Amino acid sequence: RMLSFVRDGAGEREPIDVHNLLLQLDLIFRPSLPETIEFRVEPPPPGVIVVGCASNLQESLLGVLQNAVDAMPDGGRLCMTGRT
Repeated sequence: RMLSFVRDGAGEREPIDVHNLLLQLDLIFRPSLPETIEFRVEPPPPGVIVVGCASNLQESLLGVLQNAVDAMPDGGRLCMTGRT
């Protein structure tokens, strides 16, 4: 799915505020985490923009986060950081 997003630019291309995207992902993803996973979100400052399909990017990043959790069956720390 990530490769499709990068290669084809599939979906509606629009400006995406990365700060808001990471905060939305936090709200969606955090409730599904086991207590053994410490999850931290460090978004970039507001106004950092990328152009793409917001739903495809969100779905891809949720997949990456879920893969990270699956790779930590005994728990651990997971940090999602956005940088400029």
